[in-house]
Amino acid sequence: MRQNWHHLEVVPEAMVELAVLKGGETTLGRARLLFLEVRTELLDALEIRLEQIFDWLKDRDWTVESTSGRRMERVQFSDQIHTFWTVCRR
Repeated sequence: MRQNWHHLEVVPEAMVELAVLKGGETTLGRARLLFLEVRTELLDALEIRLEQIFDWLKDRDWTVESTSGRRMERVQFSDQIHTFWTVCRR
């Protein structure tokens, strides 16, 4: 089994927009497992909402789960107020 590890770090000074993050779509299109660290304190500066991240994942057939393996729905994902980790599977 071949593992692909990708690390994406958003630097707030660069004011990276969601459109730029979408550039990784080709790479992510081949992945079956994705670990995300979502740093909620940076999202306001980037003008990105948690709902946008969740919808982007769901639109691409990702299932979002907590690190304990419980499925997360949009409301649970968007209710997070601190940095959190999630697992996404296809």
